[in-house]
Amino acid sequence: MSYFWLGGKYMKPPADQKLGENYPAMKYYTRYKESLYCFVKIKENGHIVIEGKTSVFIDGTPKERGFPFNAVSEETVSASITNRHIKP
Repeated sequence: MSYFWLGGKYMKPPADQKLGENYPAMKYYTRYKESLYCFVKIKENGHIVIEGKTSVFIDGTPKERGFPFNAVSEETVSASITNRHIKP
């Protein structure tokens, strides 16, 4: 899962100056505290189970940084992969 890219208008340098120097693009996105990933299980009956990881934003949420949610809905932007059960 990639971080949420905010762009130049909503940039914020990381608190760790050395980190910002080593990774100059970091100011353009907001990071997660822990990596996001999921496990996908495909069962014999055709059901798909997605077990996702949840984290938190550490550079401020997109909303806190002033990101306008006109291209993407605010509800879909989170630091988590939601659990899902999909039936065939």
